Amino acid sequence: MNHVLHLGAMSVSHGWILGVTTVVFILCFLGWTWWAYSAGNRERMNQAARLPLMED
Repeated sequence: MNHVLHLGAMSVSHGWILGVTTVVFILCFLGWTWWAYSAGNRERMNQAARLPLMED
């Protein structure tokens, strides 16, 4: 088999790893976004947003 074709076949056969990694990162992003905007964290996030404006 041609060397270039063999390398191409190897990259295609491992493409599912990239797909799984993409799905995992999307799920992590959605979970982090849900956590940040949940009602239970609202006061803590507001306090953190005001930190740069505080004197001390």
